[in-house]
Amino acid sequence: MTIRITHNQEILARKFFEIGVFQRKKNSPDGKGFRLVYHEENPDLPLSPFYFNFRTKDNPKTGPLDQETLAIVGKELALLILDAGITADYISGVPNAGDPIAKALCQTIKDSSSYPPFLVKPNYIQLIKHEKEGKREGVSVNNESIEIIESGGLVLLVDDLITKAHSKMKAIEKLEEVGLEVFDILVIIDRMQGGAEDLMKAGHRVSSIYTVHDLIYFYYREGLLSNKEYDEISRYLEIF
Repeated sequence: MTIRITHNQEILARKFFEIGVFQRKKNSPDGKGFRLVYHEENPDLPLSPFYFNFRTKDNPKTGPLDQETLAIVGKELALLILDAGITADYISGVPNAGDPIAKALCQTIKDSSSYPPFLVKPNYIQLIKHEKEGKREGVSVNNESIEIIESGGLVLLVDDLITKAHSKMKAIEKLEEVGLEVFDILVIIDRMQGGAEDLMKAGHRVSSIYTVHDLIYFYYREGLLSNKEYDEISRYLEIF
């Protein structure tokens, strides 16, 4: 298998492993695997033998992502923007995990003296996640953000990863309701479980720093995953 990630992306991947962003099945609550969002509607699907926790320490559901790692992620996402020639008037993060990632990208663009000129403006649109008794009830656009919106503006949507398209489509729907448009979506990892394809069919383009296959194989090659773990993850991904 050929690895399709750069040297800097390898450094970032190791960082994810070291700080606990990447979690193996043995780290799951009962050691049997992780339940994902799509299990809410499809409870009979197999549990995931791995999990990526991109939550920050100040997230309502705290996670391991620190500011140093966030800054590196922001720079890698900025390179994706340049490579894909992305244009946008605003940046928005899918709450809650996507918020700090999108803000790190905004900061990279603001500090972009070492980059070619960006065609993405670092104007931030805040989305708010609504929950009741721990269950998702959708998202809305922050009222303060609405005040800076110009109808017809193009939004670059940012999230931690993509598995299925549900949360992205809900965010896009709310942005469109206030007169904005979304074409490009940036994520750190594409889990290759159908979400990117569904968004493409809906007229959106998804760009990722990593595919899950490249990242999992990198961990295996580095000796961070055993043969058994790598084989189990590979079999799981084949389902999708």
